[in-house]
Amino acid sequence: MTRRGRQRGLLPRIAAILVVALSLAAPAAHTGARQQDDEFGHSAQALIGEKLTTGEIDYETSLVYRAYALFDDPRLPSDLTGGGSLGEDNAFFGEVKYNWNNLSPETQKILTPYVVRPTDSRSIFYTSLAEGPRTLPNAEAAPTYAQGNCADNWFSKDSAKFPFKVWAHCTGDYEQDLDTAIAIVDDFWQREVEFMGPPILDTGSAEQGGDERIDVYFVDDEADRVERRGGDYISESTLAHAGSDAPFNGRTSSGYIVARRPNIGDPELNMTMAHEFFHVLQDAHNYQISFGFKGSPFNADFDTLTYSEYWFVEATAMWVESYIYRSQVDPDVLQRSTHSYFVFGFQGSDRSLQYSPRQGGVDFEHIYGAYIYFLFLEQEVGAQAIAQMWKNLEDVAPDDFDRTMQIIDDILPFADHFRDFTVRNLNLDLQPGDPIDPSYIDLDRSFPEGIVPTFENESKSQDRLVPSPGGSEPLRFEDTIPSLSAHYYRFDTDSDVTQVTFDLTDLAPSPAVDLDLIVKIRDKGWERRQLDPSQPITFCRQIPEDNVARMYLVITNHDMNEATSVKGSFTVTADDAPCG
Repeated sequence: MTRRGRQRGLLPRIAAILVVALSLAAPAAHTGARQQDDEFGHSAQALIGEKLTTGEIDYETSLVYRAYALFDDPRLPSDLTGGGSLGEDNAFFGEVKYNWNNLSPETQKILTPYVVRPTDSRSIFYTSLAEGPRTLPNAEAAPTYAQGNCADNWFSKDSAKFPFKVWAHCTGDYEQDLDTAIAIVDDFWQREVEFMGPPILDTGSAEQGGDERIDVYFVDDEADRVERRGGDYISESTLAHAGSDAPFNGRTSSGYIVARRPNIGDPELNMTMAHEFFHVLQDAHNYQISFGFKGSPFNADFDTLTYSEYWFVEATAMWVESYIYRSQVDPDVLQRSTHSYFVFGFQGSDRSLQYSPRQGGVDFEHIYGAYIYFLFLEQEVGAQAIAQMWKNLEDVAPDDFDRTMQIIDDILPFADHFRDFTVRNLNLDLQPGDPIDPSYIDLDRSFPEGIVPTFENESKSQDRLVPSPGGSEPLRFEDTIPSLSAHYYRFDTDSDVTQVTFDLTDLAPSPAVDLDLIVKIRDKGWERRQLDPSQPITFCRQIPEDNVARMYLVITNHDMNEATSVKGSFTVTADDAPCG
């Protein structure tokens, strides 16, 4: 690959990259989500999931409670509010559509106001807050639909360039807001369509706006917002969401987008809208593969079936934010809205790349942070590979998670290249030598280079190698590495050490293991060495080319079978005896 000159426009302004990590706002694009478990307690979705798992509530009740959480409805029991909603709950809308005919009439009645379009009279968003505090709509009444001419306090406006229209309540300067909204969508529409192909237009029914254009609804004018959980607006943590809709032809569908009107003008909303439109384009290829029931080998009970949003759905939609906006927006904005998911949702998470938990499950944000793999693919084989991936998914049946992974593996086989991805995620600019080349910042100047993964030995103070007479007391590390993931270790060598030996022969299954050592050779520079884990490796520091100082050990499990973890122990021995 041709090496591009390093772009340092951002980092000279950041003397300590860790300061950036600490100052990065909580991820705020499509969800505004953050690691609420750390700061505010478990998210509402996580608490609801726990109640469902323990049998304290049934499945239909869990759906109702998830609606209450997502839309800040005060009917959510107080013991389930936790740190509030994670934000976007695409799996909720998918599950409701999937199971609608099997839900009880009472549950359908409760959920209807949350899942119909905002211009449907049964929607919680149908009336404006300017008309007074909202009351719960009658979900059993015959629906009527806004006409878009302010007769029902809704106004719509068509894009002059592309087949979409935007909607807002006839409050405030709504025409200016809609003009701004059209400009936002106009900006990314053609670039995404040229990349992914066009969306499937809707049926043009009265329910769908009276024409075939893709509808984008801006809700929540906050005219009389009170400082409480009110149940009459989208949670502030949710900037937008997309929904699949008719026509459903085979595995394809149309879609629409709902967004928060108060955020019009916020540059992060632009990226959120691009993200949600990407979901609409995904549905034009295969809406059925976005969600599904999958076996969960990451659980103790292998018979558990989890209704999941598959990881690559959000990961590719996150990736497109960088792809579209990396040269347009301030780097700080892209860091907050997109790359913070890598920092907080991926680097510190000991999960498989393909980890796809239930909504709000442990480390749920990992599916967003996994966009980093598609940034890697773009860097290795080009952006068009992501578009081709979605084209190849068009004939994949629902719940066929294995087939989707095979399609992704066909782009760049994990067995041969996943180790390059895990080494790149070390995310360091090591000079001289630059063994991690290229790095993500070469592609996206806003990328927070310097945010490293967790070093497994750091908390145990086992990162300093000191002589052990005759190698009698090696450092031993017990390890379990999930499929399609890596563990990282950092070592510094004491000046009296003459030789260092790594023995990883007890790690199994051995064919799944890749071993990379990023080493600083004293008086020279940094190098990457790809080593054979099936036999011990010794560095004699009396030989100049093996005089290692600092070392980063990257142990990768490239097996794409989610049930295959690399397990066992390995040793690191430091000796002061002469080599020989």
